[in-house]
Amino acid sequence: MWSVPEYGILIFASTCIDYIAGRIIGDTRSDSRTEDLESNQRIRKLALIVSLLMNLGILGYYKYHDFFLTSFIEFINTLHPDAIGPGTRYELLARLILPVGISFFTFQSMSYTIDAYRGVLPPEKDFIKFALFVSFFPQLVAGPIVTAKEFLPQLQEEKPMDSDLMRQAARWFALGYFKKVVLADNMAPIVDTIYSNPYAYDTAGHWLGAFGFWIQVYCDFSGYSDMAWGAAMFLGFRLPENFRLPYLSRSVTEHWQRWHISLIRWNRDYLYFPLGGNRVSFWRHKFNVWFTMFVAGVWHGANWTFIIWGAIHGSIMAAESTWRDVKAHINERWRRKQGTDLDVEGSTRRLDGSRKSEAVRFFGANWPLDIVRLCATSFVTIFFG
Repeated sequence: MWSVPEYGILIFASTCIDYIAGRIIGDTRSDSRTEDLESNQRIRKLALIVSLLMNLGILGYYKYHDFFLTSFIEFINTLHPDAIGPGTRYELLARLILPVGISFFTFQSMSYTIDAYRGVLPPEKDFIKFALFVSFFPQLVAGPIVTAKEFLPQLQEEKPMDSDLMRQAARWFALGYFKKVVLADNMAPIVDTIYSNPYAYDTAGHWLGAFGFWIQVYCDFSGYSDMAWGAAMFLGFRLPENFRLPYLSRSVTEHWQRWHISLIRWNRDYLYFPLGGNRVSFWRHKFNVWFTMFVAGVWHGANWTFIIWGAIHGSIMAAESTWRDVKAHINERWRRKQGTDLDVEGSTRRLDGSRKSEAVRFFGANWPLDIVRLCATSFVTIFFG
């Protein structure tokens, strides 16, 4: 960041604008004069909009500028070959170097102004503490994404030296270092060799490449998160969990509840819920599920592969959500039907028997059929739900 002074100014400007926006939101919220309520609400909303536009503008320009411009140039050249030549193409493209941690500190800053606007947390009055939240170095490069309501309260706590905590921090950091340097970095050449010339390998080689890639990606990403955990713990801070054995998941939805947890949680709290979550119509809910995952894909990288990847995963998660709804509906109808049948049948038998003992004997006489019915009910319940 320091090799390009512009990037240091960038994070400082972002910090200043979000700090001022938070103070404006807090000051107008504390002004309880009735005649100013509507005006204060407009001011708070304006401060929030300025903060969001600034953060999204920074992220969009530095991370997606070249991608969208390159895609536009390729589209024009498809319609009119060589309409934009290499020289003009080079001049148009900024060839920007992505600022370190921009995807993380912009999301963290937005969480602060959104939560301040919602009244979830009081705006931070100490600029130094707020700047520390935005630029906290252990997780700035690769996460996890920390929200203001998680981090800022920790700045008010005392941080006594604790030998047990230091040992735990050292273990976390060592584990992350081992994942990244020993496993991920040594698996990368194997994967690159197989992927660079797939026709030179048989099926076993392709499977080795696929499994190796899974190991490489997981150990690389989770290794960084573990090291961030350890480094933050050395300083007395707790970061949110980011990975929870994702490859043991039984569905794509569960996988994304275990992989990059902090990003999916951020999208849930600040995108999925504001869109209505599951409190809307059936198809709107499925769109919310899809769109949330689509945004997660776009967040990961500025190229078509990540966009398509996000769209595919969003479609799968929407389909899984639909299947769960269908299973729940079928299961509920089946249970109601079985309950009604058993109730009517039992009542009829009790009415038919002149004495209680006769009704009991009558029910017992049909025990094979009852066992079959119980097994069938259990099978459907397990299969559908």
